[in-house]
Amino acid sequence: MFCALASSGCAKNTPARTATFKAKPLSLPPRVDTRWRVALHPSVPWDYKVQEFSRPVFMEGRESLIIGTSEGRVFRVRAGNGERMWATTLESDRDDELRVHAEPTVGEKIVWVPTLSGTIHALRLSDGKPLWEYEAEDAVEGRMAFAEGRIIAADSREVLHALDAETGKRLWRYSRQLPEAFTIKGGGSPVVDGQAVYTGFADGVLTAVQIDTGELLWATDLGDDRPEFTDVDLPVILDGERMFAASYAGGIHSVSREDGAIEWRIPIEAVSEMALDRGVLYAVSAQGRAVAIDTETRKQIWGFRFKGDTPVGVSVRGPYVFVATSAGPMHVFDAATGYPLSKWAPSTGFNNAPTFDGARAWVLSNGGYLYGVDVSRGAARSSR
Repeated sequence: MFCALASSGCAKNTPARTATFKAKPLSLPPRVDTRWRVALHPSVPWDYKVQEFSRPVFMEGRESLIIGTSEGRVFRVRAGNGERMWATTLESDRDDELRVHAEPTVGEKIVWVPTLSGTIHALRLSDGKPLWEYEAEDAVEGRMAFAEGRIIAADSREVLHALDAETGKRLWRYSRQLPEAFTIKGGGSPVVDGQAVYTGFADGVLTAVQIDTGELLWATDLGDDRPEFTDVDLPVILDGERMFAASYAGGIHSVSREDGAIEWRIPIEAVSEMALDRGVLYAVSAQGRAVAIDTETRKQIWGFRFKGDTPVGVSVRGPYVFVATSAGPMHVFDAATGYPLSKWAPSTGFNNAPTFDGARAWVLSNGGYLYGVDVSRGAARSSR
């Protein structure tokens, strides 16, 4: 059960704010009802500290979810009650590092699953049967993209792979030199739109390549002349003729989709995830911040600083912003004002914010517990 921060039961873990909130929130705390919970790790104790990074993928029209786990297992469960439809344990001759860090990618008949070993697995959607494997040069920790009959994946050795989605045959590869300076562990997360694949790399460069050939269309340095930790690992967010991208040390950028020209930059470092909703860009930072930015004026609408929690994921649902923290609760903020409304701590933290379908949501907690919840709005407040 979620509880309002005003109640005595939540006061113990209330994080510090960046400033005193003078304006009242425009919405009351949401009503969040946990409908079901299932353990995806067999016989694990409640305090088991396994970290889970893969976000549940909801298949619209099929009423089911696909989830990958840190133990190298992939599940298909019913969205309504968490009932298991199938479970597959990934196997490979390469090594035993088959942990799933990024969310699977789902097509009409196939599920593609990246692993920290660098092996990409294709499973049959109907029953989880293995179809083929592809070995990248290093770990695939970011999200993959599926478009035009291709799977696009970036590995930690700075190589972008394009595969035939049905057979796993490599169609092309694009690579950049791995920087000599310190970088953030992980790899890019490609996004496909039309004939362009947009991907960031550890050298701070955001690229657009042609989806059929891998030919470079343009490359833009988002590192802001920083010597290290300039990684562009997050997927870009498309918004009309522009996109939003984040460099770990270089901040958040608005970039032209046509030629990669930088339109503006906001110096917020260590951004771990972003979400766009109705012209407002919400971002969370590993430095303990959550911010909302008006993308037209480039001004910060609100900001919040956590004490003792590290925000790692963000989702927007109507008037609410859900922020996941790695060792603590899930926080809910008023989207308009940033006022902290409620929080939820059912397990040992989260590395992803919820996946939403209307009023329904699903989230995988550390410890391997998958939750299905319903979210409804609280009563609206007067803005006067």
